[in-house]
Amino acid sequence: GIKSEAGKYTFLPEVKITTDRNVSLQAGYVVKDTNGNNWILDNATNLGNGVNLVDLRSEFFGAVSLSIGSFLEPNEIILGVKFIETTKAPIEGRLGESTASLMQRRERKLAINNTHDREGIEASLINIDGVIDALVLENNTNTTDTNGVPTHSINAIVLGGSDEEVATIILKKIKGGGCGTFGSESFTILDYRGQDRIVNFDRPTTKDIVVVVTLVRAHAQVDIDIDKIKDAITAKQFRIGQDVVAGMLYCFPNDGTFYVKSIKVDGADVSPIAIREIANIPRENITVNIE
Repeated sequence: GIKSEAGKYTFLPEVKITTDRNVSLQAGYVVKDTNGNNWILDNATNLGNGVNLVDLRSEFFGAVSLSIGSFLEPNEIILGVKFIETTKAPIEGRLGESTASLMQRRERKLAINNTHDREGIEASLINIDGVIDALVLENNTNTTDTNGVPTHSINAIVLGGSDEEVATIILKKIKGGGCGTFGSESFTILDYRGQDRIVNFDRPTTKDIVVVVTLVRAHAQVDIDIDKIKDAITAKQFRIGQDVVAGMLYCFPNDGTFYVKSIKVDGADVSPIAIREIANIPRENITVNIE
């Protein structure tokens, strides 16, 4: 059967703690990074005078990013502890899978074998080599719906994969002669009777998003690595029809040299994406302002 995936903490190895005397840290000692994340010492540790290396973990399950060379602040001041700094990248954990997520994953897995539902077609399309994402719209009514799908038809929107494989899966999975296919792309294949059948579908249109990030320096005369920020933002991926929310883009590493004042997408907090579009953030569309 399909089992729930257990959560894991993010592990922060070999954190450097510099002291000016011998110090004893108790289990549960907490430090905080510049993003507000707490890091926990699981085991009591005796530190010698000078440089010491300890392992920490995240407070909660899930992936937490942190740059090498980030400074951490203790929640409780302990005499003798002077500086706390990361020396290695974290080993990212993962969230524990919820019951709802487990059921959704199970249903999608089983849906591949289903013929008579939208989820079955979508799951099979995603399973094609080269397909990055797929969304299937279905209209079972007697009128064209708000997405422009005609009566008693499906509209598959597929990113990646060959036209032939996409069309073959759609024809194999649709409910029969009474179900039409809709879309601006078409491919002709032979049906089970050896007759030509035109299968229609869509490819998503890419919508390039303009992002403006405004930062405030945490320390004067300290360089901010703008390239890393742009790399992280441009690597962000979206689903077909998924709106771009500015809050999604707080994904770049913060080494303690800045604070994020604001992020805007297309000049707003949200950039709406049409049902047949997919968002993309080209690197040249990202502006980072520093105040």
